[in-house]
Amino acid sequence: MDDALTDEYAPSRFYAVLIAAFSTTGLGLMAIGLFVVLSHAVARRAHEISLRVALGCVAARCGVARARERPGAAGGRDRG
Repeated sequence: MDDALTDEYAPSRFYAVLIAAFSTTGLGLMAIGLFVVLSHAVARRAHEISLRVALGCVAARCGVARARERPGAAGGRDRG
């Protein structure tokens, strides 16, 4: 009885595993593509910001937000 059920559901199980494998591959490729596009956009923006600062643009006027150190920013340790 168990062999008959196993044989009956084998094609469905195969297609389910195949769809899951292709879905996982597609999701991985999408994540990699999104990372590449975002890192490229950030790299272009960083170059533009550094060029503006090098030419003498003030941060408040150019829309550049500077990173400020705050207590606990270095992994929760105090540097005091």
